[in-house]
Amino acid sequence: MKKNLILGLILIFLAVSIIFTTFSYMNSITGRIIERTPYLSTVDFSPVSVNVDT
Repeated sequence: MKKNLILGLILIFLAVSIIFTTFSYMNSITGRIIERTPYLSTVDFSPVSVNVDT
């Protein structure tokens, strides 16, 4: 019983760490894409900047 509980906790910890690492990896990739394309970096997706542009 305790062995299964420990294994479950380890699996949950691994899943959370994998999700966190993949999320940060994708975030860095999108950041690089935005840096490489000047058009995307100038466009801000918040509605406040859209109102200012129009």
